[in-house]
Amino acid sequence: MDEYRHRDGQKTVTLEVYQSEPLARMAATRLEAEGIRCMLRSVGAGPGLWGLTANIPYALDTWEEDAVAAREILNLMPAEIEERTRQPLDNKWTLTRLIFLVAVVLVVASLLFQLTDAAFGWLLG
Repeated sequence: MDEYRHRDGQKTVTLEVYQSEPLARMAATRLEAEGIRCMLRSVGAGPGLWGLTANIPYALDTWEEDAVAAREILNLMPAEIEERTRQPLDNKWTLTRLIFLVAVVLVVASLLFQLTDAAFGWLLG
């Protein structure tokens, strides 16, 4: 569970990480309707890097004192149980996916460069 300490000494905790901003905003709206203070933050690259905020994971944070009530409202399991049941990340699979992604990006960039070169060659004639 991620924790952050603010200037006034209050801690925030991460309730859940959602796979998109709209899902996180729906959960935040539900909490705010019940009077629970919460905030959203992008996880990882952030919206400025990829451009589309809809496909970036967002974390839903709340103050530590409101965490239990917020988990009940959203029907999330307690943090202690979630930490025990979470499976470890397989680093080999992650590295394989990263290498594949880099290869795809390089191929697409190469094709785009060739297409642009051909288009400008044809236009400039």
